[in-house]
This record gives sequence, structure tokens and C-alpha cells, in this order.
Amino acid sequence: MIHTYQINGMTCGSCVARVKSELLKLGDVLSANVSLQSPQATIEMSKHIDTDVLQQALSKAGKYSIRELADASPQVSEKREEGSYFPIFLIFGYITLITVIIEVVKGSFNWLQWMNHFMAGFFLIFSFF
Repeated sequence: MIHTYQINGMTCGSCVARVKSELLKLGDVLSANVSLQSPQATIEMSKHIDTDVLQQALSKAGKYSIRELADASPQVSEKREEGSYFPIFLIFGYITLITVIIEVVKGSFNWLQWMNHFMAGFFLIFSFF
């Protein structure tokens, strides 16, 4: 199983090496990938290791703290669902605006002619999808 943790207190490549070394000393850790840019460690373990045990191991290397990253995928999917209709509404708005402008420029507003222009724009734009 693979878990991702945030590690605070790392400032250089030497810190990364010390953290990785201490993590690999734990018996159930199969591999550890530690990154300084996004201070994270991705740890592959044969069985789950409690965060307290990992914290004790890192305390031997220096003043580092570790916490498991929360799974952000449900929040991301909720945000995507909320904003997923925005482009469609935007397209409908543009088509409506352009067809209204066409009717106003002609000098008279005919609902049937407006609907013909609207549907033509609708089918033209959505044919690209």
C-alpha cells in the first residue's frame, strides 16, 4: 500500500536524505520517495504504519514533523461538478446575445426569426463537440 505524507522542516537536500534514510530503516517500508519542492513523502509499505511511528523515526533525524495528506479527490470532484455547467451557460449566453443583436440590427424583432437564428447558432457551435 502507498501513502502520501506532508513533511515539515526540510530545508535542503541533506534533510531529504536524512528523512528518506530514517523512513527506510523501518521494517515495513518497502520504498520511500521524498521531495523537497512539495515537502512530501510517498511511502510504499507492506502493512500500514501508524503516523506516530513515522514521527518517532523522523524525530531521530531532526526536527521534522509528518502528517498524512487527506484524500482531496472528493473535494476536487465536487468543485468540478459545480463548475462543469459554466461553459455551457456561457455558450448559451453568447448565442442568445448574438441572435438578439442580429434581430435588433434588422430593425424589428421577430420571435420566430430569432429562434431560427438561435437554433442555427446552437447547432453550429455544438456540432464542434
